[in-house]
Amino acid sequence: MAAVAAFRNLATTLDLLDQVAAARLGVARSDLRYLDILSTRGPLPAGALAEAVGLSAPALSAALRRLEKHDYVRRAHDEHDRRTVRVSLTESAATAIASLFTEVRAATATLLQRLSPAELATVAKVADDLAGAIRAIATRDA
Repeated sequence: MAAVAAFRNLATTLDLLDQVAAARLGVARSDLRYLDILSTRGPLPAGALAEAVGLSAPALSAALRRLEKHDYVRRAHDEHDRRTVRVSLTESAATAIASLFTEVRAATATLLQRLSPAELATVAKVADDLAGAIRAIATRDA
């Protein structure tokens, strides 16, 4: 039960971090998810981004308009398939996101350096497996 409580505490703390980060960027928390996905995966076709966040194309388009007003994303037609629109982070968004999470990354790295390779592998597996289980539950009826 202590491990379950620790994961719950981590989830609540990450939720707080997202709330603060969204406020500092001046975006909705849902918009922060789109920025995070683009930050980690790189430029994506709009359809793939919509699928990743579980939005319809029109809903994503509205979100992208909001993010374009902040100069956080850019949409452009794919060079090889003009029917496909690719979404990417702007340099200002990448810089803002990096500055928000520098301390968190450093704290994470410091904590993980204390672990052996075997412990790191276990932590990574548990985190990935738990994320997969939660994702399956969350999207089961979607």
